Amino acid sequence: MQRWPATIDPTWTSEWFDFNHISSSSDHVFIGTNVFGLGGKSMFRSVVLRISFQSILDALAAGGSLDIEFLEDDLAGTLHCVHGATDTMYIAGHIGTDTVRLYRWDASDPKATSVDIAVSPWDDATYSAPGPDGSDWITRADDRITGAWLSGGRVGLMWSSGSLNTKRPLPYVRVVIIDPATSAVVAEPDIWSDEVAYAWPSARPNADGQIGVTMFRGGGQKNPGHVVGGWDEAAEGWVLTVAVDGTNGPNDDKWGDYVTCCVAGDAFLAAGYTLQGGGTLQNVAPDLVEFALV
Repeated sequence: MQRWPATIDPTWTSEWFDFNHISSSSDHVFIGTNVFGLGGKSMFRSVVLRISFQSILDALAAGGSLDIEFLEDDLAGTLHCVHGATDTMYIAGHIGTDTVRLYRWDASDPKATSVDIAVSPWDDATYSAPGPDGSDWITRADDRITGAWLSGGRVGLMWSSGSLNTKRPLPYVRVVIIDPATSAVVAEPDIWSDEVAYAWPSARPNADGQIGVTMFRGGGQKNPGHVVGGWDEAAEGWVLTVAVDGTNGPNDDKWGDYVTCCVAGDAFLAAGYTLQGGGTLQNVAPDLVEFALV
């Protein structure tokens, strides 16, 4: 893959890629990224690159370059591709704090199309949940979409939200389920608690359509911990369990923002971390959790 933005679009000069993720459909690989200016943190646009599997095979066989198509949006922040796509990829970003922009990119179409969908408002400012040692681990959270999936013909999206007064007294995970055929919001089953905050979710559907999730939780009487679980169809709710409890919060009040959930046969694999024995970088303890939904 080309290293610099300007090798994809010559107008993207003095810019760099950040916060990347990868997904796939039946025929293409998709790479989502944000584009920033060199020497600063001002984001210019969010971009999704599309590369056909055939282009990758041809480039490997001939030692040539890749044929890259791309989608760019300078308004919808941090576009995120779903997992579980087949012929059509769905890509989502935010417009403000009450609208989701949903892109549809069919395998046979050179360009994606979009629709803006109104959802219940969330907060992108009030991220605070001090733990038992006083560290405020969640202060650098934001509302970038970090979990996205397609299952049963519906698109699911997850992101971190700040608290919403008495309605959501602590930061929580915002969840929106959309029917892409009608652009209707089907459900908004947020993950929240009066006692702990939740943030930085990741999600993945398996072959049976089950949705596995992972995220962090902490605040109040709990140090930041790594959580896994999934959607329980019978109970129509999320079932979560703490995979690893941390012993400390971060001394510098910094946490996040990469976790991931993937599929391994009938099980899910979730990567995360905690702090063990102290609140510095030397105390970071990565963990890999295998779990199943029954």
